[in-house]
Amino acid sequence: MVLEWREREHEIMDHAVLQNTAVIQALRTCGLLKFFCTSPMRSNVCLLEFMVNYWDHDMGMFNLQGETLELTVEDIYFITGLSQRGALVNLEGTSRGGDPLSVQNYVDMFCTLGTQKRGSSVIIADIQDFTLQVLASTIVRLSGSSGLHMATRNQMRVAVDCFRGALYDWCSRVLPIMKRQLSDCRRGRRKFFGYASILVAFFFFESTSYEPCDTTTGQTSTSVEAKLMGRHLPPSRRRRHSTQRL
Repeated sequence: MVLEWREREHEIMDHAVLQNTAVIQALRTCGLLKFFCTSPMRSNVCLLEFMVNYWDHDMGMFNLQGETLELTVEDIYFITGLSQRGALVNLEGTSRGGDPLSVQNYVDMFCTLGTQKRGSSVIIADIQDFTLQVLASTIVRLSGSSGLHMATRNQMRVAVDCFRGALYDWCSRVLPIMKRQLSDCRRGRRKFFGYASILVAFFFFESTSYEPCDTTTGQTSTSVEAKLMGRHLPPSRRRRHSTQRL
């Protein structure tokens, strides 16, 4: 299994956003501000592959040497600060039921004059309004997409909704996408995993309830590597789930 780890590469945009109170307020209103402000992690493909190997796609949870660990909506909320309030939202696909606008319509309405669509997507950098550009970029990143510089028609529609003040339940949508990507990566059907930073944060958070030890010496270890490499004594206070729970 060979995976790819990509984080957002918009340091110039990030700096500009932090200086723009209107954009910050827009992100806050639609429940995306804390997620946007989360710093990207330096890529570590070996660590990502190691954690994905613990995923049991039949059970839909992690299996660490016979002990199961479930990723929940509450975990997504705790790690990202994404909103759990509002309507459910569709972050995937190229269309949205009832949307009368085409990709070209979005390009004509919101992009600089003379811009052309790319396939069935809008190039985010061509969006004229900076607030809408930031919202589109954040929503694409939130969807776990491998094409971080382009927004589908559906993602543009959600970005426009947020631009107009809509609030969505992001956590409940991110969780199933993340689980499906984990299963596809585990089966070798997918090389790109779009939520590496969330996954690493989840493991770091959960590993603090372990008493890690070196299996060769039996001595307790406090190193991060030991915690993440699965060398654990029985847990004392961690959330546990029976392996019979599906």
